[in-house]
Amino acid sequence: MFLKICDSHSVNVRRLSCSAIGKLQLKSAVPFLVDALQDPKPQVRQYAIKALIR
Repeated sequence: MFLKICDSHSVNVRRLSCSAIGKLQLKSAVPFLVDALQDPKPQVRQYAIKALIR
């Protein structure tokens, strides 16, 4: 369910999903974060990087 949200059309939902994954340190969601590094929106990419660093 959570990863379905990550595929949202909304930039804010994708960005906040990356943030939540980082805060929760969800190792199972690392593949999503890696994919998010290719997101067309720089905000999403930035939050994905921050989440991966955690």
